[in-house]
Amino acid sequence: MATRGALFYYSGTGNTELAMRYVAGKISQASVDLIDIRAARGFDLSSYDFAGFATFVDHGGPPQLFIDFMGSLKGCRGKPAFILITYGAMPGRTLKIIERLVIKAGMTPIAGHQLNTPENFVPMRVKGTTNDDRPRDADIEKFKGFVSDLNDILITISLKGDLKPRPIRIGILNSLIPQHDRRKSKKKMGPLIVDKASCIGCGNCETVCPYGAIQMDGIPSFDDSRCYGCWACYNRCPTQAIYTEKIRGEGHYKEPTERLRRALSY
Repeated sequence: MATRGALFYYSGTGNTELAMRYVAGKISQASVDLIDIRAARGFDLSSYDFAGFATFVDHGGPPQLFIDFMGSLKGCRGKPAFILITYGAMPGRTLKIIERLVIKAGMTPIAGHQLNTPENFVPMRVKGTTNDDRPRDADIEKFKGFVSDLNDILITISLKGDLKPRPIRIGILNSLIPQHDRRKSKKKMGPLIVDKASCIGCGNCETVCPYGAIQMDGIPSFDDSRCYGCWACYNRCPTQAIYTEKIRGEGHYKEPTERLRRALSY
């Protein structure tokens, strides 16, 4: 029986999107649509047989944008769903938190995986924690094993209708890591500033901001009340014109490393 899947992702600088594209390219028993959640609020899953959800770890949990998206889904009751997260330092309880969101939406979790990728959180990179050597070979093999198992699970569900929840395990250490208040982290980040002499008015920062906190009027203006401090505008500014009082001109992570691209080629 042919099946159709909706694979959703939220990616700040490309790591998560690259990982989900790899999964999409390796699912052999179904046709899939790859969907950026930033343009999919209120998405109706009625015409799909299964779903996949991918995001990066944001201070020990899923980003607020991802949480809001999960709560807006329609037509998802009874659908099987898998979860994929990418992380730089520690994944924490993110998989389990998303598992609860999946169940709350009426779906059945069938698989979950956490992939260690380069760190894109600017303060961590400034301190020297870049993880640009990730994922390691062992991480890639585990990831490929996850995709292979996912294919087998989808075949079983398609042919036998064997839809049963499969517990997602994260280990004791990760289960003890708390999810931090993202707004507090924004306060530590401080106001965003633009160097008018360096800004070329391209509007890229406005485009990549997932919370609608940036508006262009020749140069960007920032609404700190809507900002969650994801650093996407800072990372993706082509001239490094955006900065804060604490960090300027360092720690940028614009896009996936060449190592990560090679590892997730298909």
